[in-house]
This record gives sequence, C-alpha cells and structure tokens, in this order.
Amino acid sequence: MVLEFYSLGMFRQAARLERAIKKQYPSARFFHRASPHAQSMEGFTLKPNLGSGTRVKENGVTFLVDPSGGHKTGFFCDQRDNRLALVPFARGKKVLDVCSYTGGFALYAKKLGGADEVTAVELDPEAVELLKKNANANQVRIDAVCADAFPYLRQAAQNARRYGLVILDPYKLIASREAYGLGRQKYLDMNRLGFSLVEPGGVMVTCSCSGMLPWEEFQQFVRTAAGSAGRRVQIFRKSGAGADHPFAADHPEGEYLKVLWCRVQ
Repeated sequence: MVLEFYSLGMFRQAARLERAIKKQYPSARFFHRASPHAQSMEGFTLKPNLGSGTRVKENGVTFLVDPSGGHKTGFFCDQRDNRLALVPFARGKKVLDVCSYTGGFALYAKKLGGADEVTAVELDPEAVELLKKNANANQVRIDAVCADAFPYLRQAAQNARRYGLVILDPYKLIASREAYGLGRQKYLDMNRLGFSLVEPGGVMVTCSCSGMLPWEEFQQFVRTAAGSAGRRVQIFRKSGAGADHPFAADHPEGEYLKVLWCRVQ
C-alpha cells in the first residue's frame, strides 16, 4: 500500500491511515512517498523507503511493481479499465504503445488482445528493464525501445511505418500555468505524429493526465492535430480514471485523466 503525501496534514495522519487500512488488510505493507516539491512547500521530510518490489496480477496480466522507486505508486492503477477496454482492438494488429512505462497497454494488447506485433517506447531506462521483465513474466514478446517519444515518432513517420493500433499515454505535459504554451505544443505534435502512423481504419487511443487541461481543450488539441496530419478522425469513446479515482465537484482538476478513442481514416 502506497501513501503519497501532498500536504503536511496528510503526512501527520499517516499512522491513523495505516491503522484504518490494517483493519481491512492485516498483511498490508506501507510505502510513504512525496515529491521533493511537496516536502519543501509543506515543511516535512520523509525517510527513504527501503522496501522491495512486489508482483501484482491485474485481469490475468502479471506486473512487477516497485512502489519505493517507480513513478507515482510504481504502477498506474488509474488506467486499469482503459487497458482492459483496449483488448478487443488489438487482435492481429501491429501495436505501438508510446510512453509505455512498464508496459501496461503493451502487455494487455499482446497477452489478452492477441496482437501480432507490439512495440513499446519508453524514455526511462529503469522502466524499460522492468517492462522487459514483465514481458518475460507473462511469456510474451514485446519489442521494448528506450527512446524519447518525439524523435522516435518522427523517425517512424519518415520510414512510413503504419500500425493498426497506436496508444499515446505521455507524462503530465502541462504541470503549471507557466508550462501551458510548451505543453500545448507537445500535445499537438505528439498527436499529429501519432495520427500519421495509424493505418486507414485503425484506432488511436490518446491520453492526457494534465489536471489543468480541460476536456474541451484536449479535444481541440486532438482535432487540430488530426487536421495537421491530414486525417479524418472519429472519436467514438471518451473515458477517464477508474471508479476508485473519484474527484470533488469543486475541484475539476481532479478529473485529470482524459482518454479519447479515435477511429482514423
């Protein structure tokens, strides 16, 4: 169990939270996390976690998870429903999973979806190594590539590669109001390049985890990117985080995860 602290108040409630969780899950182990920024701003300091990794199974897919060292909790549980929803679109397809982290969408596409080929692109070398271990744990073959998404996508477009299914799940590209302009351009570029790689009749699943980016603007980015790529795009589904990620009515940024499912001609 990972407790990620965003405030001094939450940090002070750690022991109480652990006792409450232990009543329901007596064997739970706890990892405490907080970003350096949160610790500096809120005035608390966490001791380094010394815990080891663990293995989890989600819908029959095995993942090795490092709660003490990985991004967020070491595993993006919020995409669980979307990973499963991807499965019917993968059979017999060439799949490209961009910003794959430890291979969530890629593994679902191969193991449950029966994809013909799966390429997973991720910049973090430690995540790529864990991705390879996850593929071995599930006895599937994934082409794991350690590369920056943008030059990789540009090179793929220049080489006229085409995929039946493309997933774009980048890190938070707009983390502050000051970063909006650059983040907007990155979303436009990534989606334009992604659309250029989808074969006619294929599907692209594009995500944003930027809480400061409203749904309407994300859709506008995707529309603009489709036009720039010269592709006709139909959005057939909108989704977000799983049901275990509710958000307060007066905190729209809490609806941070936005996923658009696009049919591309």
